[in-house]
Amino acid sequence: MKALLRERFYLSLLPCLYSIHFCLSATDTITTTYFLRDGDANIASTGGTFEMGFFSPGNSENRYVGMWYKNISVRTVVWIANREAPLISGSGILKVIKPGILVLFNGTNNVVWSTNTSRSLQNPVAQLLNSGNLVVKEAGDDSPGNILWQSFDHPTDTLLAGMKLGKNLVTGREVYLSSWKNEDDPAPGDSTYHCDPSGFPQNILKKGSNVVYRSGPWNGRSFSGTQNSREGPFYTYGVYTSKTEVYFGYKLKSSVRVRLTLSYNGVLQVWTWSDGDQGWVPFLLIPGDSCDMYKLCGAYGSCNSQDSPECGCLDKFMPNNSDAWKRRDWSGGCARRTELNCLQGDVFLKYSHVKLPDTRNSWSNVTMTLEECKNICAKNCSCMAYSNSDILNGGSGCLLWFQDLLDIRQGPNGGQDIYIRMAASESGRSGCSGNYKMNYNSGNCSEEFEIPLFDLSTIAKATNNFSIDRQIGEGGFGPVYKGILEGQEIAVKRLSRTSTQGETEFTNEVIYNVKLKHRNLVKILGCCIEGEEKMLIYEYLPNGSLDSFIFDDAQSKVLDWPKRFHIINGIARGLMYLHQDSQLRIIHRDLKANNILLDKDMNPKISDFGIAKLCEENDIGAKTNRVVGTYGYLSPEYALHGRYSVKSDVFSFGILILEIVSGKSNRRFSHPDHNLLGHAWKLYKEGRSIELLDEYLRNSCSTPHVERSICVGLLCVQECPEDRPSMSTVVMMLNNEGVLPKAKRPGGLLNFFFFLHPVRAPRLTIPSPCSSGELLDLLLLHFVLQAPGLTIPSPCSSGRLLDLLLLHPVLQAGSWTCNFFTLFFRRAPGLPFFFTLFFRRAPELPFSSQCSSGRLLDFLFIHPVLQAGSWTFFFFTLFFWRVHDRDPSSDVVTMLLALTEV
Repeated sequence: MKALLRERFYLSLLPCLYSIHFCLSATDTITTTYFLRDGDANIASTGGTFEMGFFSPGNSENRYVGMWYKNISVRTVVWIANREAPLISGSGILKVIKPGILVLFNGTNNVVWSTNTSRSLQNPVAQLLNSGNLVVKEAGDDSPGNILWQSFDHPTDTLLAGMKLGKNLVTGREVYLSSWKNEDDPAPGDSTYHCDPSGFPQNILKKGSNVVYRSGPWNGRSFSGTQNSREGPFYTYGVYTSKTEVYFGYKLKSSVRVRLTLSYNGVLQVWTWSDGDQGWVPFLLIPGDSCDMYKLCGAYGSCNSQDSPECGCLDKFMPNNSDAWKRRDWSGGCARRTELNCLQGDVFLKYSHVKLPDTRNSWSNVTMTLEECKNICAKNCSCMAYSNSDILNGGSGCLLWFQDLLDIRQGPNGGQDIYIRMAASESGRSGCSGNYKMNYNSGNCSEEFEIPLFDLSTIAKATNNFSIDRQIGEGGFGPVYKGILEGQEIAVKRLSRTSTQGETEFTNEVIYNVKLKHRNLVKILGCCIEGEEKMLIYEYLPNGSLDSFIFDDAQSKVLDWPKRFHIINGIARGLMYLHQDSQLRIIHRDLKANNILLDKDMNPKISDFGIAKLCEENDIGAKTNRVVGTYGYLSPEYALHGRYSVKSDVFSFGILILEIVSGKSNRRFSHPDHNLLGHAWKLYKEGRSIELLDEYLRNSCSTPHVERSICVGLLCVQECPEDRPSMSTVVMMLNNEGVLPKAKRPGGLLNFFFFLHPVRAPRLTIPSPCSSGELLDLLLLHFVLQAPGLTIPSPCSSGRLLDLLLLHPVLQAGSWTCNFFTLFFRRAPGLPFFFTLFFRRAPELPFSSQCSSGRLLDFLFIHPVLQAGSWTFFFFTLFFWRVHDRDPSSDVVTMLLALTEV
């Protein structure tokens, strides 16, 4: 009897012993008899990568069943079962029950959370795999196709390698990421991340129901045009399509831990674990810049984060609301400058390096060729654009758009080609290739003249994708790059979208450079016109521009007097060719030192014909309301009244002569009494012209030769255009020994002021291209003439001058601010230009063109420059200070002094 009882006792212990053995050896699995209890041991994947148990996030006391990385120093939760149903107490139990359901019970044995199933299992288990996937399956059955339920189908805020983010086309079920509400509450927040298969697959980030970011369609290699989506050394990613599903996912290349998360503030990040730093390192951030914001620039607007402002219209498009664009409201987008007329025939123009537009309403066929795609689009007047759907192996497939093109981004790298429907009259600039004849008046590739046209890809390759290391300069047109094309060094001028120059200036450059042939003019080799890109390709001149030599203390020593005179003479001959010997009669209008380029033998070549004008043989000049060019080189009749002629160029050439002789810039010349012209005139009147010569040259040149050049320079800058010699006369005077006429007092805006208003302007030290003398000349000319009661002592310090101006009643006038900008910069209210001129570091400030002076001052006060407590503070206070009811006494100045010390 005792033996029988002993046997029954041992048999009753077997289940308990089995459970203990299972608990100790199979810690990656939950069974119908082994549960996961809050406070007991967690389960962990066999490889030791992931662990699962109960936890409380942040400062919350709620309890959740979650999964996190095992064996790293920072608990990083990647999945939560009951994110919407937290446990209030710490007595939860997670069980697997038949027919194959995971159930979470609270302390009162009520169901808090559970999975569902459509079929039954005999012996269900829940196993945590080393991939981070929690699966419910039949015990002993490891076939992936027989999994009953898996956590990978129900992600929270983290995408792990092997997960599928997308849609089942048979069942309609979608898998997507959703952020936490906050760091203490893992319940679904406002942000979600989807792989959207509608139209053509692309990834979309939403906040609520609104799209805030779009990756662009998958093109077989990457997401179209997305700057930040880069493959790392640790993973590969892609969008995968079949008849039953479309999904996005990634696979690991190594054992490095990688995760993609969606934070509660709506930021998508890829992280990698650093064993050395014992922390997560961000590898990718989306949105990465303002151009990642969905449709920031509106329909047919294009975003480029390298530009300022970042939004612009596609080439041959214009803003729908120009006033709104000036206020940085680009939501209205752009429209074609020439309306479509499908019945009369439209064309398709190619735009390159484009993040393709939103494809949710597009049509696709992955088997078509690009030509077949074009034919289908051309036959449908509602079709707005077409493109290849896949760029691998030369491109294949077809994408068609039938609505406005939204969320376009362009950059020098990445992206792909898109062909947009345009009016037939717009075809001239993009429809030609190779050596062609372009008629710039009609826009057709027909007659006129021949010029090589290069593909954008060719120029990008020649300049190493417009690498910053290849940039050799920048002007009003845009940046200039050095490149190698077919073994020849080239210079590439690339039109910037923020440039004040545009299509007219570009056309001028091409026409005049092709038509004009002279050894002292820069030679054009071709151009590139593709989409929004416009580039000019020139011969490369290794010594750069003249200003880099004559205005540099070290470089100026390279130019002895014979070389300088050779340069003067070469410029004169080039200008004489433009004015009278070429088949076109050209007024350059922007002759200055940095538009004179030097080849390897120091031969000068005139460049930059963007604002040049044609002048008929019997035409003595013209007048314009738009004065362009460079202050310091403009003739007085042009600067003050907009009248220009060939004599305007002669005036600029006279300035150049004096700059080359002296090694000093007219615009930056520092003297308490006058500018470079005034200084040269004073020395000339006193018979001391030789003292103008660069000090490096005074012992190595012929005095009569130098004095003759200075006299010719002064003759060229006479007040009246009729008193200035022609360029043919200049060339003769420079190269002969005859007696020269006596020079009269020179002209020019600054001299005009000094001779009529002999106020000795004090010198301000202003870190800008605008010399202190020039700034004060304009200041005094603008204010003194309107404020007859203002007396400025001589000498007068800059601080004293500011006190006088600040206290003067003229500052109470309502419109003086606009007048100030108009007078100084001729482009009021061009404040970004203003910052560039004075600080060479122009931040974007959120003001509108109608910004009040007080509001503007608020913005300016937070600028770092204003914290320095220098004259800058006074300068801005002077021009934007509003006195209100305050008595403008010396207390104001005292207060300002105190503020600068804060």
